[in-house]
Amino acid sequence: MPTATHATAGLSKSDMSNIIDDAVDRIDVVRLSDREREVMSMMLKGHSNCSIALNLGITEGTVKIHRRNSYRKLSISSQVELFQMVLGLAVRGQHRATAH
Repeated sequence: MPTATHATAGLSKSDMSNIIDDAVDRIDVVRLSDREREVMSMMLKGHSNCSIALNLGITEGTVKIHRRNSYRKLSISSQVELFQMVLGLAVRGQHRATAH
């Protein structure tokens, strides 16, 4: 099975951003609201709570609420677990794309 390093080697920042967005979209879309997916995607791209709040026009407290609700809905408890979940989805998605 390919690792995240193999799957992302040589990709541009734009390509990585698209892979993250695709993986976030595959995270149980029924359970997460559009705003929760936006917050999760921005987190995964390295934005701080403050940066997310400024970009989305919401307060930092609201960002924290969206994070907490997303973690609860996904049955995870940390950003590390979110990264692991999304990397797994991204690697599987990249593997399927290169297999065709």
